[in-house]
Amino acid sequence: MLPPGFIRGLALSNTVGAANSVDVATGVARNFDDTLDIAIQAVLTKSLESTFVPGPGGGLDTGAKAPNAWYFAHLIRQLSDDAVDALLSASILNPVVPTGWVHERRLNAFHTDNAGNIQPFLYTPSLNLFEFRCAVVDLSAQPNSVNVRNVTVPLGKKWRALLSISAAGPGAGYLGACDPDMMVGNIYRVIGWQPVAGAATAFCEVVTNAAGQIATYSSGASATLSIFMRGFYDDRDRDA
Repeated sequence: MLPPGFIRGLALSNTVGAANSVDVATGVARNFDDTLDIAIQAVLTKSLESTFVPGPGGGLDTGAKAPNAWYFAHLIRQLSDDAVDALLSASILNPVVPTGWVHERRLNAFHTDNAGNIQPFLYTPSLNLFEFRCAVVDLSAQPNSVNVRNVTVPLGKKWRALLSISAAGPGAGYLGACDPDMMVGNIYRVIGWQPVAGAATAFCEVVTNAAGQIATYSSGASATLSIFMRGFYDDRDRDA
């Protein structure tokens, strides 16, 4: 019997040569309810282009794939024979589970691009780290005050985001960022310093709120911020 919250393997990856499918690696995990162990014995390929069928093939729980959307893989179990499969859903907590199956465990996320294709990503289970390609957000002429910014993470829970934040402006100043839920007045974590006119870049980890936002502050007058989302940490509800 595995300990509560345990998960090993079961990482998602892009299917080679297929823009709308993901592969679920072999592995084992304890289910949400801490009542049984579940396992995938062979790599399982699931597609966003069609609704769920047992085994390799369609994986979507309901509706059609959407562009610029987050999806999550969930382990499900068939009640009749205890077969384990993967279901793809836009819901982080409540996928639409097929009749005769039960939801057992959430796996990691992935994101679609403007055309609805799955963006290239890398999930490293040993680090709980999800990395993907994301466009830089440029925020020009920011005032000398705290601002709440949207970053590209799934909504519905807090994430420890891995970011590069650059500030460019006519004078010296410092750059701060924090979880908006932890913001009290002008208290934030300083992550970078621009000693003279020009630009400075900070590589940092910032906790988001459940709305996918961080709070930033630049003390330089009319500073231009550029935020590059490099990834986020996802323990796949290991401690849920």
